[in-house]
Amino acid sequence: MDTLRLTGIRPQAQGQDGSPSHVGGLRADVTAAFDMRAAAHDDDITATVDYAQLASRVANVLAQRGAKVTLLETLASEVVDAVLLSHQVVSAAVTVYAEHPQGVCAEEVSVSIERKADGAGVPDSVDDIGSNHAPNISAAAQVAAKYHEDNQQAARGGVDPREQPGKGAGFSDAVIWLVSNQQPCEPVFRAAIVGLDGVPGNQVNGISPLYHISNITGSDEDCAVVMLSTRLDAQALEQVCNTITRGEKDALHMHVISIQSQEDEHNMEIRYPEAAQTAAVLAPWMDIDEQARLGKDPVSFLLAMAPDADRVGMLSDGWILGGEQ
Repeated sequence: MDTLRLTGIRPQAQGQDGSPSHVGGLRADVTAAFDMRAAAHDDDITATVDYAQLASRVANVLAQRGAKVTLLETLASEVVDAVLLSHQVVSAAVTVYAEHPQGVCAEEVSVSIERKADGAGVPDSVDDIGSNHAPNISAAAQVAAKYHEDNQQAARGGVDPREQPGKGAGFSDAVIWLVSNQQPCEPVFRAAIVGLDGVPGNQVNGISPLYHISNITGSDEDCAVVMLSTRLDAQALEQVCNTITRGEKDALHMHVISIQSQEDEHNMEIRYPEAAQTAAVLAPWMDIDEQARLGKDPVSFLLAMAPDADRVGMLSDGWILGGEQ
C-alpha cells in the first residue's frame, strides 16, 4: 500500500489557558496509507490527500485537545481518528511526542498508535454507520465528477472555466452547517462529513464541537459546522449536500453558509444569510476560527448580537474523534 508521511507537525496555537507541562512541546508524526495510482497517473490533487490540509487538521487537534486531555494515549488516539476522517485513507499510524513530561525522568515521551479505517473507506450502507439513515455518498461523488468533467470539456474547448458563470478552476473555502433532530446524531454527522471529504475536489479542514439547540417550538436539535476546501462552485457544492441528505428529511440538513475563493479573499458568496442571526451557526463556527467573518462582519460580533444565543450550548468538543467513524 502506498504511504504518505508527515513529520514534526506542531500545534498552530496553544489554548487560551496554555498547555500544561505534561503535554508541553507537542508534535506528531503521521503515516497515512492509501492508493495513489489515480493521483499519480493524472497528476490530480483531488484524487489524493491534501498534505497541507491533513497537517492542519492534525495541528488543530494538538492545539485544541492537547491542553484538555490527561493522557498522551488519548491525544494520539484522537489524532489517528482525525487522520482516518480522510476518505482515501485506509490505515494510519501516528506518534505523538511531548517534551519534558511532568513527573518523568526523560527528555521526551511518545505514544504510537496504528489503526485501520472502519470498512477501509466511506460507509455505503446503513449498518456501516450504525444509523437508521445513510447519506447518498456515491451519488454525491457523481455530482462532483460531472462538475469536473464539464470544466475539463470547457478547458479543451478553449474556454477558461474561471470565465464561466459559477465556475472556478481554483480552490475555495466553504463553511457548511449540519443540523439534525435525530438522537443520537453523531453517526449521521460523521458519515456525512466522511462523505463530504470523499467527494472529488473536497478536503475537510475543520470540524466544530457539537452543539445543542433548545427550540421554543418543535423538537430540539444538534448541530455542527464543517470547514471545507473545495474545487466545486457554490451551486455544485449545494447540490452535493442535497444529494448526501436526500431521503433524510428531518434526520439531517446541510446548509452551505458561505464560500470564498482562495485566490481572492474579498470574494465571499453568502449562501445562507440567516446565519448572521443564528447563534447555532455562529457559535460552532467561532470555535474553529476565531477570526472568521461573514461578509464584512466578524462572526464574534454577530454572535454577541444573535437573538438565540441563550438557547444554544456546547455538548462535546471531541465528539468527531470518538466512537465509530
